[in-house]
Amino acid sequence: MEEYVGIRERVIDRGVGGSCRDRVEDFLVMEKPSRNTYIPLTIVGECPECREYHRGRECPECGQDLRRPRLRPQFGGRGPHTLFYLEKYDWDTMKAVRRIAQALRKHHRHFGIAGMKDKRAVTSQRVTVRGVPPGVLARLRIRDLKIVPMGRARRKLRPGDLWGNRFVITVRGAKVRRLPEALRTVRELGGVPNYYGLQRFGSRRPVTHVVGKYVVLEDWEKAVKTFLTLEYPRESPEALEARRWLKEHWGEFKEALRRFPKFLDYERHILEHLARHPHDYINAFRRLPMWIRRMFVHAYQSYLFNRILSERIARGLPVHRPVEGDVTQDGLPTVPLPGFRTELSDGPQGEIEREVLEEEGVRLEDFEIKSMPELSAGGDRKPALLRVYGLRAEAIGDDTVRFTFSLPRGGYATTVLRELLGSEGVYAD
Repeated sequence: MEEYVGIRERVIDRGVGGSCRDRVEDFLVMEKPSRNTYIPLTIVGECPECREYHRGRECPECGQDLRRPRLRPQFGGRGPHTLFYLEKYDWDTMKAVRRIAQALRKHHRHFGIAGMKDKRAVTSQRVTVRGVPPGVLARLRIRDLKIVPMGRARRKLRPGDLWGNRFVITVRGAKVRRLPEALRTVRELGGVPNYYGLQRFGSRRPVTHVVGKYVVLEDWEKAVKTFLTLEYPRESPEALEARRWLKEHWGEFKEALRRFPKFLDYERHILEHLARHPHDYINAFRRLPMWIRRMFVHAYQSYLFNRILSERIARGLPVHRPVEGDVTQDGLPTVPLPGFRTELSDGPQGEIEREVLEEEGVRLEDFEIKSMPELSAGGDRKPALLRVYGLRAEAIGDDTVRFTFSLPRGGYATTVLRELLGSEGVYAD
Protein backbone atom coordinates (compact mmCIF):
# COMPACT_ATOMS: atom_id res chain seq x y z
CA MET A 1 0.00 0.00 0.00
CA GLU A 2 2.85 2.41 0.82
CA GLU A 3 4.44 2.16 -2.61
CA TYR A 4 1.06 2.94 -4.14
CA VAL A 5 1.22 6.41 -2.52
CA GLY A 6 4.90 6.98 -3.33
CA ILE A 7 6.51 5.86 -0.03
CA ARG A 8 9.43 3.56 -0.86
CA GLU A 9 12.36 4.09 1.52
CA ARG A 10 13.22 3.92 5.25
CA VAL A 11 16.06 5.26 7.37
CA ILE A 12 15.83 2.60 10.12
CA ASP A 13 16.97 -0.88 9.05
CA ARG A 14 14.99 -2.84 11.63
CA GLY A 15 12.23 -1.43 13.78
CA VAL A 16 10.65 -2.97 16.86
CA GLY A 17 7.74 -4.53 14.94
CA GLY A 18 4.42 -5.03 16.68
CA SER A 19 1.12 -3.27 16.15
CA CYS A 20 -0.69 -0.25 17.50
CA ARG A 21 -4.42 0.50 17.69
CA ASP A 22 -5.21 -2.98 19.01
CA ARG A 23 -7.33 -0.97 21.45
CA VAL A 24 -8.72 2.51 20.92
CA GLU A 25 -6.89 3.53 24.12
CA ASP A 26 -3.56 2.57 22.52
CA PHE A 27 -3.58 5.78 20.46
CA LEU A 28 -3.88 9.02 22.44
CA VAL A 29 -3.71 12.41 20.70
CA MET A 30 -3.66 15.74 22.56
CA GLU A 31 -3.77 19.03 20.70
CA LYS A 32 -0.95 21.47 21.47
CA PRO A 33 -1.97 25.14 21.12
CA SER A 34 1.70 26.03 21.70
CA ARG A 35 4.89 24.01 21.91
CA ASN A 36 4.77 23.90 25.72
CA THR A 37 1.04 23.31 26.31
CA TYR A 38 -1.44 20.59 25.43
CA ILE A 39 -5.14 19.90 25.98
CA PRO A 40 -5.35 17.15 28.63
CA LEU A 41 -7.31 13.93 28.25
CA THR A 42 -9.74 13.12 31.06
CA ILE A 43 -12.03 10.65 29.30
CA VAL A 44 -9.45 7.89 29.97
CA GLY A 45 -7.06 7.31 32.85
CA GLU A 46 -3.88 5.29 33.43
CA CYS A 47 -3.75 2.41 35.89
CA PRO A 48 -0.70 2.85 38.17
CA GLU A 49 -0.37 -0.95 38.48
CA CYS A 50 -0.61 -2.38 34.94
CA ARG A 51 0.06 0.96 33.14
CA GLU A 52 -2.90 0.45 30.79
CA TYR A 53 -5.33 3.23 29.86
CA HIS A 54 -9.05 2.65 30.44
CA ARG A 55 -12.32 4.51 30.69
CA GLY A 56 -14.24 4.59 33.95
CA ARG A 57 -12.98 5.13 37.50
CA GLU A 58 -11.21 1.82 38.15
CA CYS A 59 -8.95 -0.48 36.15
CA PRO A 60 -11.06 -3.49 35.07
CA GLU A 61 -7.98 -5.74 35.42
CA CYS A 62 -6.37 -4.52 38.67
CA GLY A 63 -9.18 -2.70 40.43
CA GLN A 64 -6.88 0.30 41.00
CA ASP A 65 -8.18 3.86 40.75
CA LEU A 66 -7.23 5.35 37.38
CA ARG A 67 -4.97 8.40 37.29
CA ARG A 68 -6.24 11.31 35.23
CA PRO A 69 -6.07 15.11 35.33
CA ARG A 70 -9.03 17.16 36.51
CA LEU A 71 -10.57 19.83 34.33
CA ARG A 72 -12.98 22.47 35.60
CA PRO A 73 -15.43 24.22 33.26
CA GLN A 74 -14.94 27.96 32.75
CA PHE A 75 -17.84 30.34 32.16
CA GLY A 76 -16.23 33.80 31.98
CA GLY A 77 -14.63 35.87 29.26
CA ARG A 78 -16.00 38.01 26.44
CA GLY A 79 -16.79 37.50 22.81
CA PRO A 80 -19.43 36.00 20.50
CA HIS A 81 -17.87 32.53 20.54
CA THR A 82 -17.60 29.90 23.26
CA LEU A 83 -14.37 27.92 23.45
CA PHE A 84 -14.69 24.32 24.62
CA TYR A 85 -12.46 21.29 24.95
CA LEU A 86 -13.69 18.28 23.01
CA GLU A 87 -12.54 14.79 23.93
CA LYS A 88 -13.66 11.99 21.67
CA TYR A 89 -13.41 8.20 21.81
CA ASP A 90 -13.36 6.51 18.38
CA TRP A 91 -15.11 9.41 16.62
CA ASP A 92 -14.31 11.08 13.32
CA THR A 93 -13.69 14.79 13.99
CA MET A 94 -16.22 16.22 11.56
CA LYS A 95 -18.87 13.66 12.49
CA ALA A 96 -18.41 14.63 16.14
CA VAL A 97 -18.78 18.34 15.33
CA ARG A 98 -21.87 17.67 13.22
CA ARG A 99 -23.40 15.57 16.01
CA ILE A 100 -22.84 18.38 18.51
CA ALA A 101 -24.27 20.88 16.02
CA GLN A 102 -27.35 18.70 15.63
CA ALA A 103 -27.83 18.50 19.40
CA LEU A 104 -27.54 22.30 19.69
CA ARG A 105 -29.65 22.93 16.57
CA LYS A 106 -26.83 24.97 15.06
CA HIS A 107 -25.29 24.76 11.59
CA HIS A 108 -21.85 23.12 11.63
CA ARG A 109 -20.42 26.25 9.97
CA HIS A 110 -20.81 28.06 13.31
CA PHE A 111 -18.07 25.78 14.69
CA GLY A 112 -14.32 26.25 14.38
CA ILE A 113 -11.47 23.76 14.84
CA ALA A 114 -7.70 24.10 14.58
CA GLY A 115 -7.09 20.65 13.12
CA MET A 116 -8.50 17.20 12.42
CA LYS A 117 -7.75 14.31 14.77
CA ASP A 118 -7.50 10.55 14.20
CA LYS A 119 -10.73 8.56 14.34
CA ARG A 120 -9.61 5.29 15.94
CA ALA A 121 -8.05 7.03 18.90
CA VAL A 122 -8.80 8.95 22.07
CA THR A 123 -8.24 12.62 21.28
CA SER A 124 -8.51 16.10 22.78
CA GLN A 125 -8.78 19.43 21.00
CA ARG A 126 -10.21 22.93 21.18
CA VAL A 127 -13.43 23.88 19.39
CA THR A 128 -15.30 27.18 19.15
CA VAL A 129 -19.00 27.67 18.53
CA ARG A 130 -20.76 30.96 17.89
CA GLY A 131 -23.85 31.96 19.83
CA VAL A 132 -24.02 29.13 22.38
CA PRO A 133 -23.57 30.03 26.09
CA PRO A 134 -20.99 27.98 28.03
CA GLY A 135 -23.71 26.75 30.40
CA VAL A 136 -25.62 25.12 27.54
CA LEU A 137 -22.50 23.25 26.45
CA ALA A 138 -21.84 22.11 30.02
CA ARG A 139 -25.19 20.29 30.05
CA LEU A 140 -24.64 18.49 26.74
CA ARG A 141 -24.26 14.69 26.91
CA ILE A 142 -23.29 12.62 23.85
CA ARG A 143 -21.96 9.08 24.04
CA ASP A 144 -18.17 8.76 23.69
CA LEU A 145 -17.76 12.55 23.58
CA LYS A 146 -16.82 14.83 26.46
CA ILE A 147 -17.45 18.57 26.19
CA VAL A 148 -15.92 21.01 28.69
CA PRO A 149 -16.66 24.74 28.18
CA MET A 150 -13.64 27.00 28.73
CA GLY A 151 -15.30 30.42 28.52
CA ARG A 152 -15.99 33.04 25.87
CA ALA A 153 -13.71 33.81 22.93
CA ARG A 154 -13.49 36.79 20.58
CA ARG A 155 -12.64 34.84 17.44
CA LYS A 156 -13.41 31.56 15.74
CA LEU A 157 -10.74 28.86 15.65
CA ARG A 158 -9.41 28.26 12.16
CA PRO A 159 -7.38 25.42 10.61
CA GLY A 160 -3.73 25.86 11.54
CA ASP A 161 -4.40 27.64 14.87
CA LEU A 162 -2.21 25.18 16.75
CA TRP A 163 1.45 24.30 17.24
CA GLY A 164 0.90 20.58 16.74
CA ASN A 165 -0.08 17.45 18.66
CA ARG A 166 1.23 15.26 21.48
CA PHE A 167 0.99 11.49 21.03
CA VAL A 168 1.04 8.63 23.54
CA ILE A 169 1.04 5.39 21.55
CA THR A 170 1.15 1.83 22.86
CA VAL A 171 2.68 -0.84 20.60
CA ARG A 172 2.00 -4.51 21.35
CA GLY A 173 3.91 -7.55 20.14
CA ALA A 174 7.11 -5.50 19.90
CA LYS A 175 10.70 -6.76 19.95
CA VAL A 176 11.84 -4.62 22.87
CA ARG A 177 15.54 -5.48 22.36
CA ARG A 178 15.54 -3.49 19.11
CA LEU A 179 14.31 -0.32 20.80
CA PRO A 180 17.70 1.37 21.49
CA GLU A 181 18.78 1.11 17.84
CA ALA A 182 15.51 2.55 16.51
CA LEU A 183 15.54 5.44 18.99
CA ARG A 184 19.19 6.22 18.28
CA THR A 185 18.59 6.69 14.55
CA VAL A 186 15.61 9.02 15.05
CA ARG A 187 17.47 11.06 17.66
CA GLU A 188 20.61 11.36 15.50
CA LEU A 189 18.57 12.67 12.57
CA GLY A 190 16.30 14.75 14.79
CA GLY A 191 13.27 13.18 13.15
CA VAL A 192 12.11 10.96 10.30
CA PRO A 193 11.47 11.39 6.55
CA ASN A 194 8.52 13.76 6.24
CA TYR A 195 6.27 11.53 4.11
CA TYR A 196 2.57 12.18 3.74
CA GLY A 197 0.88 9.30 5.52
CA LEU A 198 -1.87 7.09 4.18
CA GLN A 199 -4.52 9.30 5.81
CA ARG A 200 -3.70 11.97 3.23
CA PHE A 201 -4.89 9.64 0.47
CA GLY A 202 -7.78 7.89 2.23
CA SER A 203 -6.63 4.93 4.32
CA ARG A 204 -9.71 2.86 3.42
CA ARG A 205 -9.50 3.62 -0.30
CA PRO A 206 -6.29 5.49 -1.19
CA VAL A 207 -7.23 6.59 -4.70
CA THR A 208 -7.48 10.36 -4.29
CA HIS A 209 -4.07 10.99 -5.86
CA VAL A 210 -4.98 8.93 -8.93
CA VAL A 211 -8.10 11.02 -9.44
CA GLY A 212 -5.99 14.13 -8.80
CA LYS A 213 -3.59 13.33 -11.61
CA TYR A 214 -6.44 13.24 -14.14
CA VAL A 215 -7.79 16.51 -12.72
CA VAL A 216 -4.39 18.14 -13.27
CA LEU A 217 -4.32 16.73 -16.82
CA GLU A 218 -7.94 17.92 -17.28
CA ASP A 219 -9.06 14.47 -18.40
CA TRP A 220 -12.49 14.67 -16.80
CA GLU A 221 -13.81 11.33 -18.00
CA LYS A 222 -10.83 9.49 -16.50
CA ALA A 223 -11.12 11.51 -13.28
CA VAL A 224 -14.80 10.58 -12.94
CA LYS A 225 -14.28 6.97 -14.00
CA THR A 226 -11.42 6.50 -11.52
CA PHE A 227 -13.44 7.99 -8.66
CA LEU A 228 -16.44 5.78 -9.44
CA THR A 229 -14.84 2.48 -10.43
CA LEU A 230 -11.31 2.08 -9.00
CA GLU A 231 -11.60 -0.74 -6.47
CA TYR A 232 -9.74 -1.14 -3.22
CA PRO A 233 -10.05 -4.33 -1.14
CA ARG A 234 -10.73 -2.63 2.22
CA GLU A 235 -14.10 -1.37 1.00
CA SER A 236 -17.38 -3.13 1.75
CA PRO A 237 -18.51 -5.96 -0.58
CA GLU A 238 -21.48 -3.84 -1.72
CA ALA A 239 -19.20 -0.97 -2.77
CA LEU A 240 -16.75 -3.29 -4.54
CA GLU A 241 -19.53 -5.03 -6.43
CA ALA A 242 -21.05 -1.72 -7.58
CA ARG A 243 -17.70 -0.34 -8.76
CA ARG A 244 -16.84 -3.56 -10.57
CA TRP A 245 -20.20 -3.61 -12.35
CA LEU A 246 -19.89 -0.01 -13.55
CA LYS A 247 -16.34 -0.58 -14.77
CA GLU A 248 -17.61 -3.46 -16.93
CA HIS A 249 -20.70 -1.52 -18.07
CA TRP A 250 -19.30 1.99 -18.40
CA GLY A 251 -21.94 4.38 -19.70
CA GLU A 252 -24.94 2.62 -18.14
CA PHE A 253 -25.31 5.30 -15.50
CA LYS A 254 -29.02 4.91 -14.74
CA GLU A 255 -28.55 1.26 -13.82
CA ALA A 256 -25.37 2.12 -11.91
CA LEU A 257 -27.33 4.62 -9.84
CA ARG A 258 -29.70 1.84 -8.87
CA ARG A 259 -26.82 -0.47 -7.92
CA PHE A 260 -24.61 1.96 -5.97
CA PRO A 261 -25.38 1.72 -2.23
CA LYS A 262 -26.90 4.74 -0.51
CA PHE A 263 -23.83 5.31 1.69
CA LEU A 264 -21.74 6.17 -1.40
CA ASP A 265 -23.50 9.51 -1.54
CA TYR A 266 -20.76 11.46 -3.39
CA GLU A 267 -20.59 8.80 -6.09
CA ARG A 268 -24.37 8.91 -6.39
CA HIS A 269 -24.33 12.71 -6.86
CA ILE A 270 -22.10 12.20 -9.90
CA LEU A 271 -24.21 9.32 -11.22
CA GLU A 272 -27.40 11.37 -10.89
CA HIS A 273 -25.89 13.98 -13.21
CA LEU A 274 -24.53 11.41 -15.67
CA ALA A 275 -27.87 9.60 -15.79
CA ARG A 276 -29.33 12.82 -17.25
CA HIS A 277 -26.23 14.05 -19.14
CA PRO A 278 -24.20 10.93 -20.05
CA HIS A 279 -21.10 12.65 -21.52
CA ASP A 280 -20.95 15.78 -19.38
CA TYR A 281 -18.08 14.60 -17.20
CA ILE A 282 -16.76 18.01 -16.17
CA ASN A 283 -20.09 19.14 -14.72
CA ALA A 284 -20.65 15.73 -13.16
CA PHE A 285 -17.33 16.24 -11.36
CA ARG A 286 -18.53 19.68 -10.25
CA ARG A 287 -21.30 17.96 -8.29
CA LEU A 288 -18.65 17.17 -5.68
CA PRO A 289 -18.10 19.76 -2.92
CA MET A 290 -15.24 22.16 -3.50
CA TRP A 291 -13.19 20.78 -0.60
CA ILE A 292 -13.30 17.27 -2.06
CA ARG A 293 -12.32 18.45 -5.54
CA ARG A 294 -9.38 20.38 -4.09
CA MET A 295 -8.44 17.38 -1.97
CA PHE A 296 -7.78 15.36 -5.15
CA VAL A 297 -5.24 17.91 -6.41
CA HIS A 298 -3.59 18.18 -2.98
CA ALA A 299 -3.37 14.38 -2.80
CA TYR A 300 -1.58 14.23 -6.16
CA GLN A 301 0.86 16.92 -5.03
CA SER A 302 1.47 14.84 -1.88
CA TYR A 303 2.06 11.72 -3.97
CA LEU A 304 4.67 13.57 -6.04
CA PHE A 305 6.28 14.83 -2.82
CA ASN A 306 6.51 11.25 -1.51
CA ARG A 307 8.01 9.98 -4.75
CA ILE A 308 10.63 12.73 -4.85
CA LEU A 309 11.53 12.24 -1.18
CA SER A 310 11.80 8.46 -1.66
CA GLU A 311 14.18 8.95 -4.56
CA ARG A 312 16.28 11.41 -2.55
CA ILE A 313 16.76 8.80 0.18
CA ALA A 314 17.38 6.02 -2.38
CA ARG A 315 20.24 8.06 -3.89
CA GLY A 316 21.88 8.53 -0.51
CA LEU A 317 21.08 12.23 -0.10
CA PRO A 318 20.50 13.27 3.53
CA VAL A 319 17.10 14.40 4.77
CA HIS A 320 18.46 16.22 7.86
CA ARG A 321 20.97 18.53 6.16
CA PRO A 322 21.12 20.25 2.75
CA VAL A 323 23.46 19.55 -0.15
CA GLU A 324 24.42 21.85 -3.00
CA GLY A 325 21.39 23.01 -4.99
CA ASP A 326 18.81 22.37 -2.26
CA VAL A 327 16.15 24.92 -1.42
CA THR A 328 16.18 25.15 2.37
CA GLN A 329 13.72 26.06 5.11
CA ASP A 330 14.86 26.50 8.74
CA GLY A 331 18.16 24.89 7.78
CA LEU A 332 16.55 21.76 6.32
CA PRO A 333 16.38 20.63 2.68
CA THR A 334 12.90 20.89 1.18
CA VAL A 335 10.92 18.88 -1.34
CA PRO A 336 8.32 20.53 -3.59
CA LEU A 337 4.59 20.07 -3.62
CA PRO A 338 4.59 20.88 -7.34
CA GLY A 339 2.43 23.68 -8.71
CA PHE A 340 2.41 26.22 -11.53
CA ARG A 341 4.52 28.68 -9.47
CA THR A 342 7.09 26.10 -8.29
CA GLU A 343 10.78 26.76 -8.93
CA LEU A 344 12.62 23.45 -9.00
CA SER A 345 15.86 22.89 -7.11
CA ASP A 346 19.33 22.81 -8.61
CA GLY A 347 21.92 20.06 -8.18
CA PRO A 348 21.08 16.39 -7.55
CA GLN A 349 17.76 17.25 -5.86
CA GLY A 350 16.69 19.21 -8.94
CA GLU A 351 17.53 16.23 -11.16
CA ILE A 352 15.23 14.04 -9.06
CA GLU A 353 12.37 16.55 -9.23
CA ARG A 354 12.59 16.83 -13.01
CA GLU A 355 12.86 13.06 -13.51
CA VAL A 356 9.79 12.30 -11.38
CA LEU A 357 7.67 14.90 -13.20
CA GLU A 358 8.80 13.51 -16.55
CA GLU A 359 8.01 9.93 -15.50
CA GLU A 360 4.56 11.05 -14.38
CA GLY A 361 3.93 12.86 -17.66
CA VAL A 362 2.98 16.16 -15.99
CA ARG A 363 4.38 19.67 -16.27
CA LEU A 364 4.33 22.40 -13.64
CA GLU A 365 2.06 24.52 -15.84
CA ASP A 366 -0.52 21.70 -15.83
CA PHE A 367 -1.36 22.65 -12.23
CA GLU A 368 -3.00 25.80 -13.61
CA ILE A 369 -6.27 24.03 -14.39
CA LYS A 370 -7.87 26.19 -17.05
CA SER A 371 -11.22 24.38 -17.34
CA MET A 372 -11.70 24.44 -13.54
CA PRO A 373 -9.48 27.30 -12.32
CA GLU A 374 -10.72 27.11 -8.73
CA LEU A 375 -8.69 23.88 -8.41
CA SER A 376 -5.42 25.40 -9.65
CA ALA A 377 -2.44 24.91 -7.34
CA GLY A 378 0.51 27.29 -7.16
CA GLY A 379 2.63 24.80 -5.23
CA ASP A 380 4.61 24.85 -2.00
CA ARG A 381 7.64 23.29 -0.33
CA LYS A 382 7.94 21.18 2.79
CA PRO A 383 11.05 20.06 4.73
CA ALA A 384 12.37 16.60 3.88
CA LEU A 385 12.63 15.88 7.62
CA LEU A 386 9.75 15.74 10.09
CA ARG A 387 11.18 16.93 13.41
CA VAL A 388 10.15 14.71 16.33
CA TYR A 389 10.12 16.47 19.70
CA GLY A 390 10.46 14.89 23.13
CA LEU A 391 10.66 11.30 21.89
CA ARG A 392 10.51 8.87 24.81
CA ALA A 393 9.91 5.13 24.91
CA GLU A 394 9.38 2.75 27.80
CA ALA A 395 8.78 -0.97 27.99
CA ILE A 396 5.61 -1.64 30.01
CA GLY A 397 5.76 -5.39 29.53
CA ASP A 398 7.82 -8.11 27.87
CA ASP A 399 6.56 -7.18 24.42
CA THR A 400 4.79 -3.84 24.90
CA VAL A 401 6.33 -0.41 24.29
CA ARG A 402 4.80 3.01 24.90
CA PHE A 403 6.06 5.91 22.76
CA THR A 404 5.50 9.54 23.68
CA PHE A 405 6.39 12.37 21.29
CA SER A 406 5.15 15.65 19.83
CA LEU A 407 4.89 16.71 16.20
CA PRO A 408 4.37 20.17 14.69
CA ARG A 409 1.16 20.75 12.74
CA GLY A 410 1.00 18.82 9.49
CA GLY A 411 3.08 15.94 10.90
CA TYR A 412 1.69 12.40 10.82
CA ALA A 413 2.23 10.06 13.78
CA THR A 414 2.02 7.11 11.38
CA THR A 415 5.07 8.54 9.57
CA VAL A 416 7.04 8.25 12.83
CA LEU A 417 5.62 4.81 13.68
CA ARG A 418 6.49 3.57 10.20
CA GLU A 419 10.17 4.03 11.04
CA LEU A 420 10.05 2.94 14.69
CA LEU A 421 8.09 -0.25 13.96
CA GLY A 422 9.75 -1.06 10.63
CA SER A 423 8.48 -3.31 7.85
CA GLU A 424 7.25 -5.92 10.34
CA GLY A 425 5.01 -3.42 12.11
CA VAL A 426 1.32 -2.66 11.71
CA TYR A 427 0.93 1.06 12.37
CA ALA A 428 -1.97 2.33 10.23
CA ASP A 429 -5.66 1.82 10.69
